[in-house]
Amino acid sequence: MLPESPPPPTVHKGFVGFGFGAIQAGLFLYEAHRSQNFSSLAVADVDKELIHALRANMGFYTVNIAHATHIESVVVGPIQIFDTTNPDEHPALVEAITQASEIATAVPSVKLYTAGGASSIASLLAQGLTPDTLVYTAENDTRAAEKLQAAVGAKAQFVNTVIGKMSRIVTDPEEMEVKKLTPICPGLDRAFLVESFNQIYISDTCNLPRGLQIFEEQPDLDPFEELKLYGHNAIHATAAYIGQALGCPDMATMPTIHNLMPFLRNILQYELGTALLKRYPHTGHPFTTDGIHAYVDDLLQRIVNPYLDDTMERVGRDPERKLGWNDRLIGALRMCQAEKVPAHGLGIGIALAVQNFAHDHTDSTTLLNELWAQDAPDTREQEQILAAIAQAAKQIEEGTLDDLIARITTK
Repeated sequence: MLPESPPPPTVHKGFVGFGFGAIQAGLFLYEAHRSQNFSSLAVADVDKELIHALRANMGFYTVNIAHATHIESVVVGPIQIFDTTNPDEHPALVEAITQASEIATAVPSVKLYTAGGASSIASLLAQGLTPDTLVYTAENDTRAAEKLQAAVGAKAQFVNTVIGKMSRIVTDPEEMEVKKLTPICPGLDRAFLVESFNQIYISDTCNLPRGLQIFEEQPDLDPFEELKLYGHNAIHATAAYIGQALGCPDMATMPTIHNLMPFLRNILQYELGTALLKRYPHTGHPFTTDGIHAYVDDLLQRIVNPYLDDTMERVGRDPERKLGWNDRLIGALRMCQAEKVPAHGLGIGIALAVQNFAHDHTDSTTLLNELWAQDAPDTREQEQILAAIAQAAKQIEEGTLDDLIARITTK
């Protein structure tokens, strides 16, 4: 059953964003600008070069949108930008917060909510928020809204988000030239690049009117958070580690590698997808057989989009974080084991990620135990996970990766 449409905004008020990165610029501010439901748009950041460039460009910036067949460059603005490191700008920023009906945080970590004392996001929000304000949190943390609310105080409606939109900031001059990307602002040597996908899920807003009506409200966000983390994020990372091992330079090249895309489809649909369906059998679309099939078709096309064209190195960076006990790879394997779904293909990807993490250390088990220690996992479950990784690593050692992928794909 599709969620009901939100009530239309009754008052045209402002929009404020914290963090001027690709998601803020290419999703929140872009959609707020496109909706024409806000009287003003503002953003707060700490990057002085970016702040100066946007002000010099009269508050206008460009976002490059990767469609399936081309890149579209869209000008957004005018946007007022605030420097949170400058106390002289705080009164005007607090006033903008007070006048806003919707606010979005999109910063690298929830730890930044309270960083900076009087200049912190939490401190500034606490001074200006009103009870009828919606605050979207986009920090890739399933409890981001609750954490921000605790830091600020219960003065507004804080909501979590599930954002499956791939995005990045391109800084390589050659890539910008080849893709014909327009810089964020004239004079800046970087560009926002986001995919056109915009199906974003949010938690309950308690029927507050929304200017950002494109978002889909869900009474229970947990299934959609796991679909993103243990579906999208898991297969994205798995593809990177397997692609690297096969000598594939970037995501867009994967379809040229024999058996690789069928192998990834097998993992996403019959391992991860089957486990998600067993875990959430009564959620409705997309948690149905047809829904998961459509999800797999769409996602596999998106991750190889040549106009988004991410590198294996960037997608596979920070394997230590991706191998966290509750993160995309180990979390997905734990889900499969809990739902009694064989995950041989996922195991291969994880074993390669572990190799990437361990480098020259031969005792990867010790490294993983140390990595997971802070989560205090159940001893038996931890042993089962380590055994599955060891078995996959042994299979890789005993034969070629190409043959192993072919065997698993054709089972």
